[in-house]
Amino acid sequence: MKQNGNIIYEKNVPAGEFEFNDVTQVYNGDLKIEIVESNGTVREFTQSAAELPVLQRKGRFRYNIALGEYRSDYKEFTKET
Repeated sequence: MKQNGNIIYEKNVPAGEFEFNDVTQVYNGDLKIEIVESNGTVREFTQSAAELPVLQRKGRFRYNIALGEYRSDYKEFTKET
C-alpha cells in the first residue's frame, strides 16, 4: 500500500479473502493498493482514504478533559465605569 509514492503498509497474507485492519494512521488522499497473487499475477487499484476526527477504530478511545479547582471565595468580575 502506497501513499504519495511512499510505502505505508506491506504484509504477506494467506491465499483467500483478507482485510487490513491494522493499518497505521492514514491521512486524506488516495492509496495505491498492489496485490501480488501466489501465481505472480499483480492487481492494482486506487482507494480513497480520509481520516475524520470523530471516527475511532473499534476498541480505541479518545478523551478530552479539562480540570480546575473550585474557589468559593472567587468574586465575579465586574467592570467599573
